[in-house]
Amino acid sequence: VFCAPDDRWEFRLLFPKSRISYFLGRFGRNDAWVYASGEYYVDAYQLDLEAPRTSLRGELSDYRLLVGTNVQCGSWNLFAECGAVMDRHVRFRGPVSDFSIGAGFLLRVGLTY
Repeated sequence: VFCAPDDRWEFRLLFPKSRISYFLGRFGRNDAWVYASGEYYVDAYQLDLEAPRTSLRGELSDYRLLVGTNVQCGSWNLFAECGAVMDRHVRFRGPVSDFSIGAGFLLRVGLTY
């Protein structure tokens, strides 16, 4: 569900990544937003081990709750966000056992084009 009830609020309530954003305003020619998001995240890997020669596939999955800010400068975006990472699991297809990782804190700063 995507909903923008007015010029300031934006709701993207979708799976696997939902986000609620609030438009702070324009600063010079740049748009500034704050947001809260929740997401289900999965990363897949191919691991090749030399001794003994083994190849296996693995995936890391978790749930993330984040708050952050985003500044849009033309086609560039500068963002900073922090939050919690929970229910982390590492699963393998092959001779390696699956395992879990405890909850943690996430801090991300970035620039996208």
